Amino acid sequence: MKRPLLVVCLCLIVIACLRLLMDEDADMQLYRQFDSAKERLLLTGRVYKKEQDRFYLSSIIIHENAAVLQQENLKQTIKLQDNLICEYEGSERLKLGSDVTVLGDFALFSEATNPGEFSSRSYYASLKIAGCIKQVEIVAEGERYSGVADILYQLKQYWKKRLYQIFPSKEASVMCTMLLGENKETDRELKALYKRNGIVHILSISGLHITIVGISLYQLLRKLGVPTCAAAVIGGTILLLYGVLTGMSISATRAIGMYLIKMLSHVFGRTYDMLTALGIMGAVMVLQNPEYLRHAGFLLSFGAVLGIGVLYPALTGGEMKKSRVFQRKYRGRFMSIIAVLSNHTVNVVKQSLLSGVSVTLTTLPVMLWFYYEVPVYSMLLNLLILPLMGMVLCFGLFAMLLPGFGILGTVDCLVLTGYEWLCRLFEGLPFHTWNPGRPDAWQMAFYYAIWFTVVLLGNMRRKRKITVMDTYGKLVQPALLAVAVIILSVRISGTCKVTFLDVGQGDCIFVKSASGENYLFDCGSSSRDEVGRYVLLPFLKYNGIRKLDGVFVSHDDLDHKSGVEELLGFAKQEGITIERVYLPGEICAGMQLKGKTSSVLCLHPSKDFQGEDNASSQCFYVELWNDRGKEGKLTLLLTGDVDGEGEEMLTDKLRHYGIGGSAVLKVAHHGSRYATSEQFLRQFKPQVSVVSCGRYNSYGHPHPDTLTRLADAGSIVLTTPECGAVTVSLKKEIEVRTFLPLR
Repeated sequence: MKRPLLVVCLCLIVIACLRLLMDEDADMQLYRQFDSAKERLLLTGRVYKKEQDRFYLSSIIIHENAAVLQQENLKQTIKLQDNLICEYEGSERLKLGSDVTVLGDFALFSEATNPGEFSSRSYYASLKIAGCIKQVEIVAEGERYSGVADILYQLKQYWKKRLYQIFPSKEASVMCTMLLGENKETDRELKALYKRNGIVHILSISGLHITIVGISLYQLLRKLGVPTCAAAVIGGTILLLYGVLTGMSISATRAIGMYLIKMLSHVFGRTYDMLTALGIMGAVMVLQNPEYLRHAGFLLSFGAVLGIGVLYPALTGGEMKKSRVFQRKYRGRFMSIIAVLSNHTVNVVKQSLLSGVSVTLTTLPVMLWFYYEVPVYSMLLNLLILPLMGMVLCFGLFAMLLPGFGILGTVDCLVLTGYEWLCRLFEGLPFHTWNPGRPDAWQMAFYYAIWFTVVLLGNMRRKRKITVMDTYGKLVQPALLAVAVIILSVRISGTCKVTFLDVGQGDCIFVKSASGENYLFDCGSSSRDEVGRYVLLPFLKYNGIRKLDGVFVSHDDLDHKSGVEELLGFAKQEGITIERVYLPGEICAGMQLKGKTSSVLCLHPSKDFQGEDNASSQCFYVELWNDRGKEGKLTLLLTGDVDGEGEEMLTDKLRHYGIGGSAVLKVAHHGSRYATSEQFLRQFKPQVSVVSCGRYNSYGHPHPDTLTRLADAGSIVLTTPECGAVTVSLKKEIEVRTFLPLR
């Protein structure tokens, strides 16, 4: 069997994956039980990482839980991950490796409650961090600590300070991230620019750093006559210390581990196999923490190496080889040297392009699963910037480590300025971003089945097992990969649906018709910051939506319009087209918008209505039907914050148009007791009522009286605090789904 160790490692990874899937429900049940937990805890842990305003604890022991000590589930929740974050302004004075006893409020990280939304809980769970301790008081500190770790931390702070002395602030933040792993230092706008253009990976501690720090040092020591074993030990030790100093990120752990395996192969005189080393590191990391299998950084880091090690040889007929510029027979012949240089340049560009294609095609499903879009020109942009990255890192290291070499920072500044200029140039090109949305599991399975077929055919062509592939292989493989990409991007339409997003204390309703019209009714919150960027935008990208045919704002309160204002600010930059915004007063009762399979009728207020702000909320009756005709129809009433006199007029309009017994009601004013009267419910008779409000809000929404009236009217009531986003769709019949499992 070829590569038996790799096969064993893959089996171990599969076992870890199955174990993760089996334990998922139990873990989530514990999290849901303590979703509101803010318990005062006294606990002891070991400091393993610290930042300016927080430190991290491992080996947790709970001494006291003043509120719920008898509830063992809280202890189990913490023990599941074993690590905690403590928010504390004086973190820098603590010693790494020391035991500290702290008193503070334990809180879980927030979970995603909407499609596409980032889940802090899942992210930190993948790093084995269970929760956060706030309002921290240091009760006791141990005297013993890790001298090596503390020295490395002091060195890191010294070098960080030096980088800020050498570079301007923005460039210094980038170099701190590239060289020291200080992710929080990166200029936010610049990092977003890199991410939109597909080059944010250059900020990570990765294989390039290992090549420069580890392999270069090893080769230098060997040239100086140091024995193989000693050179490997010295290089490996320095590399491990560098990894600890930079925080041992996932990509750094993978790269350092593979380097150490390579050094072992040199020491024992064995052949180094990149794929076996990759499998060993994957198995080691996953067995230590199965949650890595859900971590985008882990999957992308390993996927990139897999693309170079597996797909690249299948597409090119062999492993990546370095071109030799000068050959003996050409020495001294000027024109021959020019010819060889030209040939070498073409080969390098071809190899770089094909390796970029291999990495992109291998990681494409992962990118779409986590980020829902890919920059179209990222391969070309990487082709332009990566050749200079080695120089940037080397010059940065020399400037940081050696006094008098700060002048090298000027070169790095010029290169980084060039990177930024290139990003902005590419961002202005048409079709900059491909946003098909998040693929389904079956699409990912089909994609990788075709990917595997391409690899198999490539290996057969290389071994001449299928002679026809010699002639047609260069066409068959790209054609199969094109089919795979098309399958990954297919979105089945023809179904209408409505999604009530969880924005906290506010409203946000997205309506999609079967024929592709997209409408947004309100988006705002008074309890959550930047809901436009962190809730609405990810939702749109998750669903592959780049155009809104209409945006309606019911009234001027921030909890209905703040997200809309954000959307208008970043829509162009994010490639979202907004056809029309309907502000309060621009549309009145009786006005109707009709699409191919949708109708939006304004019922309130009338043109001459002079009521207060809430009573003047715009109210819309929306009808949606599928392509097959109007037999199946989904109807909903969106009421904003209407109450009092406004609700009475709305009820009259419902009678006038003969509207009653409809499917869905967006309950007015977040479930306030002063709205959704019995008279209104007798007329409308909703089958499903959705209340959008903040969890544990200070207004007492939804009010028990309102919930009672809805229940008495025979309506099913769903609230966003309990359900997260609520989606109502029309298939053979009306289906209602909640983003969070109901308790």
